[in-house]
Amino acid sequence: EGRQSFTDVPAGKWYSNAVEWAADKNITKGTGGGMFSPDRPVTRQELAVFMRTYAIYKNADVSGSADLSKYTDVPLIADWAREAVSWAVSAGLISGTGDTTLSPASYSTRAQISLIVLRFSENILEPIKPSPMKGRYMLEGDSCGYGIYDEMIWMTGKEKPNVLYIGMASQDPSRYESAQTIFGDARGCEVDRLLLEDLENGNAAKKIEWADLINVGGGDSRMLIARLRKYGTDALLREAAANGTVMTGSSAGAICFCGYGASGVGNNVFLNITATGCVDLEICPHGFEELRVEAMKEFLPSRPGLVGVAVGGCALEIYEGKFRIYSCEDYASTAARYYSLGGEVFSEDINSMEWRPLDELLSSGG
Repeated sequence: EGRQSFTDVPAGKWYSNAVEWAADKNITKGTGGGMFSPDRPVTRQELAVFMRTYAIYKNADVSGSADLSKYTDVPLIADWAREAVSWAVSAGLISGTGDTTLSPASYSTRAQISLIVLRFSENILEPIKPSPMKGRYMLEGDSCGYGIYDEMIWMTGKEKPNVLYIGMASQDPSRYESAQTIFGDARGCEVDRLLLEDLENGNAAKKIEWADLINVGGGDSRMLIARLRKYGTDALLREAAANGTVMTGSSAGAICFCGYGASGVGNNVFLNITATGCVDLEICPHGFEELRVEAMKEFLPSRPGLVGVAVGGCALEIYEGKFRIYSCEDYASTAARYYSLGGEVFSEDINSMEWRPLDELLSSGG
């Protein structure tokens, strides 16, 4: 923070943090001479370069190239943009402004930028999804012992990992203080928290990238997911999961990282909500609550192939292609997986501390 890469991007502007982040990640080098020219329209070839460098940052495949010979204005493409324009055309992000023109140096309209960003999201980013086979998750149904935090730290492979706490499912500031006590004071980790203002001002990406372990507190699942999705932070969490960040949470925090979750919305009223989709299953925390489990079971037939897991007094632990149920002998626990075949829902008890292949959990069959 406090860095100023470009002389014409003063600190405190609504776009300042985003520009600094993009410069730090080599997504932009500005327009030359230490300038970014934030008020100048962007050309089509500049936009192609932006998209390609961001795709590289996201570890997407940028090897494609297009035959541009039919376009008469190819000589107008700058040398520094030629590879990016060819890739953007091959990826379907940019098409001609006419049968034989690309107009590389023309300014992009709002409509063109919106369409290119949409195509980029659908064609480039959408295929980049986290694989649970490489992921690290601790999805806690409810409290299951103090030792779980040591297990979370072990999963990072570091003695004192950086821990990011997300408490946006609750308005209670003491929950962050508890995370600071557990991870910081007791275990010597660096602890930070992700605030709503970080989502609003673009600091979320930097904080999430910093974290070795992300811990999400309980509370209102719908409020949490709505906030994350509004600012695109759900995509940042999926990226972190794909890169091996340990994703942990209890109750609403467990729901956060799954495709779906059985969420309480009132007195004995439960809904199946869509979450961030880091791991493709439905989690049912507080698995002792029969009505919550029933809500999940009613939902599964509408999503063929989806597996549901109910955990109570324990946690579903996923670690690089394996899973087990983490529990403490001092706590009663229940854990079962559910799947639908031919419209009928089946269940299997999985309440075991023994590691098993993750395929056995995610398979939508017996």
